[in-house]
Amino acid sequence: MAPRYEGELNKKGQPHGTGTAKWGNGNVYTGTWCNGAQHGAGKFSFRGGDSYEGQVKYGKRDGHGVYRYADGGVYEGAFVDDLEEGEGKRTWDTGEYYEGGWKRGEMEGRAVAVSGNGDRYAGWFAASAREGKGRLDRADGSTYIGYWVDGVREGRGTLLMRNGDGYHGAWAGDAPHGEGTWYFSTPAKPLQKGVWVKGVLNDEFKPKTQPRPGSCSALSTSSADGAPAPVVNDFNTDTHWWLEELWNEEALSGDHWLSYPDPGTATAEEVIADLAAKSPYNAASAMAADEADAIGASPTRAAGKQAAALHGSRRRLAREVYLDCCRQRSLAPSKGIVDVLPAKATTHDVIRLDISHTYSGETGLLCFMQFLQQCPHIYELALQRQSLTPKCIAALCTLLETHPALKNVDLSHNFMAHADGKRLAHVCSTTPKVENIILEGTRLNRGVVTQIAVRCTANKKHNFLGCRSAAAATS
Repeated sequence: MAPRYEGELNKKGQPHGTGTAKWGNGNVYTGTWCNGAQHGAGKFSFRGGDSYEGQVKYGKRDGHGVYRYADGGVYEGAFVDDLEEGEGKRTWDTGEYYEGGWKRGEMEGRAVAVSGNGDRYAGWFAASAREGKGRLDRADGSTYIGYWVDGVREGRGTLLMRNGDGYHGAWAGDAPHGEGTWYFSTPAKPLQKGVWVKGVLNDEFKPKTQPRPGSCSALSTSSADGAPAPVVNDFNTDTHWWLEELWNEEALSGDHWLSYPDPGTATAEEVIADLAAKSPYNAASAMAADEADAIGASPTRAAGKQAAALHGSRRRLAREVYLDCCRQRSLAPSKGIVDVLPAKATTHDVIRLDISHTYSGETGLLCFMQFLQQCPHIYELALQRQSLTPKCIAALCTLLETHPALKNVDLSHNFMAHADGKRLAHVCSTTPKVENIILEGTRLNRGVVTQIAVRCTANKKHNFLGCRSAAAATS
C-alpha cells in the first residue's frame, strides 16, 4: 500500500527533496528524498515504538545513525544495507553495553562488553560470541585472560581468583581441560598439576606433590616421634606470588601478558591496547612445544615450535603484510581481500577469513597463501567460488601440512579434478589437525568426498581425546 506523502516533488511527481511519508501500518519517515526513495538523512518512526535517525541510502539505513528501541535500548554507529556494520555501540536499559565491531547485524571484531552485573569483557567477537583472545574481569573479582571459542573459554588461558588462587593451562567447554596447574596463595596447600577433564583433576594422572621453595613444608620434615610435622603457613608475601612464579618459568619469560598486580583497574581503552600489544600466544606455543616434547608427540612438538618461532616475530598489521606479499610478487592487491582484513588487526589477531567470491586469479591466490603462512593463529578459511587451479590446490595442501593452526577449510563451488581430491584426501590422512574440508558443488567423485569426510571426522575425534590419550600413554 502506497504511503501518504507530503513534501517536495520532482518533475515526474516523485518525492524529491524534503518530505514526510506515512504508511497505513503506522510507520512514518521524515527527511530527504531522491527520485521517489528515502535518500540522504532522515528519521523513521515505527509502529512498535522503535525509531531510527541518521543517514539513509535508497530506503535503507546506511551510514551513521542512531536506532532507539521501544524497550529503552539504543544502537549508535555505522549501518550498511539496513544492518549494523562497522563500529558501533549498543546499550540496553539494564545498563549493559557492547562497543566495538559489527558485521551484518552481528557483533564481530574487537570490542568491550559490560554486562548488567558488572562483568566486563575486552577482546574479540565473532557471530555475536566471544571468539579468539580476550579478557574477562568479573564482578566477583576474578579475571580470566586467554582464548575463547563460541563464547566459552577454550585453548590456553589463565584464571586469577580474588583470593590469589589461580589456574593456568588448557581449557575446553568453559572449564579446565587438558594439561594445567592450579596454584594456591596458601603455600601449605600443594599445587594441583596434571591432566584435567571437564574441570576435575584426573587422579590417575596426578603428579606427586613436591614442597615449594619458600613454604614451611620445604623446611620441616618430621617431628620428634618420626611423624610428619604439621605444615604451618608462615608465607607472608604478596598473595599473587604464584603469578610471579609463573612468570619466572622459562616458557613464559618475557611475555607478561597479564596486567599485574590488579587487572581490574585499567580502563576499557587501556585493556584493548594491552591486548593488541601483548598476546599470550607466544607463551602458549612454547609451552605446547615443551609438553609435546615431554610425551614424545613429535608432530605436535614440531608444530608448537614452528608456531613459537612465528609468534616471536614482530607483530605487524595484517593488511600491511598482505600488501608486502603483493609487492614481492609485483601484483596488484585484491580489493576484496584488503576489505576482508580488519583495519587494525595484526597477523596474530587473524583467526578466521572468508574471501569467497573475491576472485583473485591463480597468482593472486598463491600470494594470499603466502600471506596466510604469516598468520599463525588462523584456523578457519573460506575459499568458495575461487576457480581454484591444481596449482592453488597444491599450495593449499602445503599450507595445511605446515601451518600450526589451520584446520577448517571451505572449498565449496570450486570445480576440481580427481587428482585434486586425492591430494586433499592424502593431506587429511597425514595431517591429524585437519578437521573439516567442505566440498559442496566441487563435482568430485563421491568416494573421494566420503574418504575426506571420514578422515576429518576421525581427526576431530582424535584431537578431542588426544590430550587424555597422550597422558595415559605416559602413565
